[in-house]
Amino acid sequence: SVALRVAKLLDGKGVKCTLTRDDDTLIPLHDRPKMANALGADLFVSIHCNAMPDDQKGQRSGTELYYYTGQSSAFAALMLKEVADEIGLAARGTFTRPFVVVKESVMPAVLVELGYLDNAGDGKKLETDDFQQRCAVGIVRGIVRQLQRLPRREPATDEADTARAGS
Repeated sequence: SVALRVAKLLDGKGVKCTLTRDDDTLIPLHDRPKMANALGADLFVSIHCNAMPDDQKGQRSGTELYYYTGQSSAFAALMLKEVADEIGLAARGTFTRPFVVVKESVMPAVLVELGYLDNAGDGKKLETDDFQQRCAVGIVRGIVRQLQRLPRREPATDEADTARAGS
């Protein structure tokens, strides 16, 4: 739901967004960054909701950002600020992890954990349309701000060159 909202908001801003999936079809992890790499996307954003193991359920709340390469560090920090400011959950930090989607993407890439599904407060919020929309707005602000940091590209000559963001 949040990814679909992000795509719609980005489209309204003239930013081309290609989703790796637009329904609950499982796309293998390694195929997701391959798609973004093949498109020549400028950014890759993977959107998730977190959860703790059974023995720690409900003990954490907040938003976290993961990245792998140095080129993604500033993007992760910027995205964390935009998302946390918009949704009002604690900004738990940015972390380097070798998750496939951020490790195998050649462009700046982040994995956004919006909140904890197993936390009573986060979970209730994540179920609401209003909160999902606010999540999307925060992500879009992060994407737009990051795109503004990138060097200008020449006008696109074919559809593959128009890719501005992968998700």
